[in-house]
Amino acid sequence: MPYEERYEKALVSMKAHEAFISSFIQEHLDDQAVAKLKGVWQEGVKPIPEDASFEEKYEVTYGNWVWETKNAYRFIRERLGKEGLQQFVHTEVEGQSVSTLVQLYFY
Repeated sequence: MPYEERYEKALVSMKAHEAFISSFIQEHLDDQAVAKLKGVWQEGVKPIPEDASFEEKYEVTYGNWVWETKNAYRFIRERLGKEGLQQFVHTEVEGQSVSTLVQLYFY
C-alpha cells in the first residue's frame, strides 16, 4: 500500500479512535474528563509538516496515534480502575473500532 494511502487511512482511523475514546470517557466520567484527556494528548502530539513526504506524514500520524492510545489507556485505568479499563478494552474490541488500526500496522 502506498504511503499516501497509509497516511490517509491513518488520519481517518485516528479521528475515529479519538471519537470512540472521547465517547467512552464522556459516558463513564464527564465532559471535564474528556477535556483533560485531550489536553494530555496535545502535550505529546507532534505536528505533521506540510512539506514532508507521505511516508514521514504517516510515521508522525502513527506515532501520534500510539501516544494517544497509550495515554488513553493510562487515563482510563487511573480514573476507572482495572475494571474500567477491562470494560473499555471489551467495548473497543466488541465494537471492532481497532480493526482498521490493526490493518494499518500490517500493511
